[in-house]
Amino acid sequence: MRKRAVSFCMAAIMAAGLLSGCSSQTGSGNTAASETKEEVTTSAAPVAAETSGNTQKTSITFWHSMGGVNGKAIDALVEKFNKENTSGITVEAQYQGSYDDAINKLKSAQIGNMGADLVQIYDIGTRFMIDSGWVVPMQQLIDEDKWDLSQVEPNIAAYYTVNGTLYSMPFNSSTPILYYNKDIFKKAGITEVPDSLPGIERVGDDLLKKGGAGEVISLGIYGWFFEQFTCKQKANYADSGNGRESAATAVDFDKNGSGVKR
Repeated sequence: MRKRAVSFCMAAIMAAGLLSGCSSQTGSGNTAASETKEEVTTSAAPVAAETSGNTQKTSITFWHSMGGVNGKAIDALVEKFNKENTSGITVEAQYQGSYDDAINKLKSAQIGNMGADLVQIYDIGTRFMIDSGWVVPMQQLIDEDKWDLSQVEPNIAAYYTVNGTLYSMPFNSSTPILYYNKDIFKKAGITEVPDSLPGIERVGDDLLKKGGAGEVISLGIYGWFFEQFTCKQKANYADSGNGRESAATAVDFDKNGSGVKR
């Protein structure tokens, strides 16, 4: 029988669950935004366990995509947990590369029932993880342990909730960040930093002609930014309620106007 996983996210906020999660794509380098949201999922299959004295020892394999500094933070958290928990649980954290690498490795591993017990999967993998049948919804663990879900920021929890069920625990949720060049703004005589795309457009000519900027704004070639712009307009990126009501079959931004609004 294949391993099933529990979806949950750790809270940096990476959505995590027993068998799913999110982190930096390359593991190093700086970007204009903290990558995408992540989730962690856990496997419902029995994990390696042995009994020693009165304590049953359990080993849990945790696949993640946190490289660089974030990877060191994960290692530190895992080491701290292994030292402090009194339930005989040992977690082994294993870096699996980018989000895409991790989910592809998971797909291959699950065929032979070799997947991890706990996996960090990015937000866009939520629908796949639900449909795969591999995961135990985080909501099930929350209900069984009567855990206080109010400790998780509601808007973030909602991102991983489908039909009233929290499938993965937020762990490394990201947000776009805009940086600006103070020297160029000062040279252009701009004293108020814009906080919207129309605002950036209004100061664009001054940045180019007076400030000496080569471009008004630049973004990484990453569809997640467009997804965030669509969300800020309270519009759906895809049909079927962004895939929450049923499997999405087409994009919606070309019909609801969010693709042309500013």
